[in-house]
Order: sequence, then structure tokens, then C-alpha cells
Amino acid sequence: MRAHECEREIRLLVNNISVPFMGGDAAILEKAEKKLYRAGVRGAVLHISKKSVDARHKTDIRFVASVIAVLPAGTRCNASFLEREGIRELETTALQIRKGTGRLAAPPVVVGMGPAGLFAALLLAREGYHPVLIDRALTLTEAGYRPLVLERGEDIEFRHQKVNEFFETGTLLEDCNVQFGAGGAGTFSDGKLLTRINDGRCAYVLEELCRFGAPEDILTKAKPHIGTDVLRLVVDNILKEIVRCGGVVRYRCRMDDFTEYPDGTFSVATTQGTLRAGALFLAPGNSARDTFLLLLNKGFSMQQKPISVGVRIEHLRADIDRMCYGNAAG
Repeated sequence: MRAHECEREIRLLVNNISVPFMGGDAAILEKAEKKLYRAGVRGAVLHISKKSVDARHKTDIRFVASVIAVLPAGTRCNASFLEREGIRELETTALQIRKGTGRLAAPPVVVGMGPAGLFAALLLAREGYHPVLIDRALTLTEAGYRPLVLERGEDIEFRHQKVNEFFETGTLLEDCNVQFGAGGAGTFSDGKLLTRINDGRCAYVLEELCRFGAPEDILTKAKPHIGTDVLRLVVDNILKEIVRCGGVVRYRCRMDDFTEYPDGTFSVATTQGTLRAGALFLAPGNSARDTFLLLLNKGFSMQQKPISVGVRIEHLRADIDRMCYGNAAG
């Protein structure tokens, strides 16, 4: 097949770029560029998509990476040469966020302030229309939906204080602990930001986490990790953005019941009184058994989710590094 000019911008995925760990990102990009050159591609814009450490051989610790090459329209490429080098076109999985146009009779209510609730509230606060009362008439202004976010637990700082108190004394606050409060259970055990699916929402979430203070290396690491100390700052920054966009955050506010009306609005009973909602988004997390019981009693269809239970064993970092990386430890 002869070389031809690309009629549109093309994104290529260059996999299995392996370099010695001392080489770093520069060596990865250089090797990817050479592979593209052999495939007849010139002038591509390169950036690292994923990077992991191959420590199977302690005397030869390496980085293994995937690189995305962006070819502008008009770039010459040869499909058979690309195939020979194992380079394939990458289908776009970018998240397309469609701005809301629905006219809500009242602001939406988001129940729960874990990852799902935070991102739902963030998107609602940024996109769509919100109702504004002007001269006793309901007028729609193009802006965010101004969500009301409910959390049965406490804010980051108070929650951090009470969690430490629980670890030291065993005194437990039922609605403010490792499970409940701003950021959800992940605030104190974020685990690894891993998933096996190729979905635009994954990149969107990681990019937003970086925007609000997470380290940029989570965008490329095969096993990204933020850490509790930084994650507390990230959650706080997301909440500040929701408020800046017109949203409202209420702590110590547990949803106890709700009623849906024929016009699509809701009445939401909480520990701080009854609210009216133009839409209701439930993100209660795994531990809100009372919420699940409420939904079950109301006849909602429910499906069990697999739960992973693990054991955490702590060792000195120096010992782990030496075990994983041998003489390259540190």
C-alpha cells in the first residue's frame, strides 16, 4: 500500500516501548519516534499515555510505556508500515459532555459526597440552566444547575480530627468516620485509581483530579496513587469549585425519605427539614444501609455489587524498594 496523506487528524498508539529506568521520559519518546520513523511517519506530536516499571529482572529495571502520536491532517502515512511496527490507530474515547437544556422547577439534589456525588455535583454546577427568582417570576439563566449536595457526615478537617480520635481512643461517631463524610470512604483509603475499561470518563476523572491538586503523574502511571494527605486537599478544592459555581453544600444532613411527584419533582425529607428537588441523584456509597433499605421498601430494583475485602500490612518503604528493585532501590 502506498503512502497517502491523512484527510483528518489521526491518533496512533505506540505500545511496548521499553527503556532502562535511568533513561526516563526522554528515552521513551525518542524510541517511539524512531519506531514511527521506520513506519514512515514524520512530524507527529508525541506524549506518554501510560508508564509502568518492569522489575522482573533485578539487574535490568526498565520502564515500559505506551505513547500516543498525534498526526495532523495532511501527514503522510503508510498503513502497511504501521501494521508491521505494531502501531495502530487509536479510537477517540474523549468524554463528550452535553450541556443540559432541561428546565428544572427546582435545583437538583445530590445525596452523598463520595466520588460519584462529587463529580455529579461538579458537572451539574458547571453545565445547564438554573432557575432564578426575579420579581416573583421564575426566570432561567444560562449557567449551572446550582445543585444542593447533602452529606450525613462532616467536612474534611473535622472528619480528619474525628477519625484520628477513633484510631486513638475507639470513640466512634456513627455519621462521621472512615465511611461517612466529605470525599467518602476513599478519602482515607484511596487505593489505586485502576480500571480495566477503555472509557473516556476515566481520563476525564484523572484530569479533573489533577486540576484540583493531584500530582500529574497519575495521568501516565499504570498504577496511579494520590495518597490520603493530597486527596483531602483535592476533595476540598472540588467542593469549593461547586460552591463557586453556585452550588450549596450541607453537612450533617442525612436523607431519610423522598417522594416523587407526577411533574417529575421530588420532596426530600432530611434531618435538616424537607427540601424540594428538580431532580434527585443518589450516591450513598457502600455503607448507607438505611438508604438501601429505604429503596428496597419503596420497590426499587436492586442488584448486589461484589465487595473486595483485603488485609493491609505495612512495611518500611526502604525494605519494599529493595525487594522490588534490588540494587536500583531508591
